[in-house]
Amino acid sequence: MRRAWFALLMAVAVGTGLSGCGGSGDQDSALIPAAGAYRGSEPPGRIQMPEFELRDVVSGEQVGPADLRGDAVIVTFVDTDCSDQCPLLASAMAEALRRLPSDVREQTTALAISVNPLVDTRRSVVRFLRQRHADALKYLVGSVAQMKPVWKRFGVVSAYETGDADTHSADVRVFDPEGIWGSTQHSGVDLSPENLAHDIILALRG
Repeated sequence: MRRAWFALLMAVAVGTGLSGCGGSGDQDSALIPAAGAYRGSEPPGRIQMPEFELRDVVSGEQVGPADLRGDAVIVTFVDTDCSDQCPLLASAMAEALRRLPSDVREQTTALAISVNPLVDTRRSVVRFLRQRHADALKYLVGSVAQMKPVWKRFGVVSAYETGDADTHSADVRVFDPEGIWGSTQHSGVDLSPENLAHDIILALRG
């Protein structure tokens, strides 16, 4: 079961492309516009958010799927040294949150998961988020040993593994209040604050 889960996630991750590699422009089948109500690409079947337990490097709060149940959750994967897609991802997520009705915003959690914990210190994260007006995002970081299984469960390629801050998986995933992955918006393809806000509302209200 775990192999099948990982293979499915990797197939979707490949579809999202790697930032810095021009992958977002490839017309992979995963980038075909969703046939359903979401504006982002929809994964096949009901895929549950994988298990993790990581610390928000700014607040010190421990965060895991159980803490997020009942919220719409948007997740992306970033490196504070990244100058390519990461600033766009963080800015789009923050702007999407600002566009939400207040009741929806209160039931939405935005997560940025580190793809290079060696550079994502509290100081660099605070600076990165402030520059993008994205202080509402929780920036989750752990040790390399803690992060590796998280990257694997989400099916992402990390900057730590590629050795290049601008080369890693770059997408935003929307999960509903039950932790089911509903849509993925791909940087350079369908990611915009408007589309992201739309999919958050849909995930929360059905």
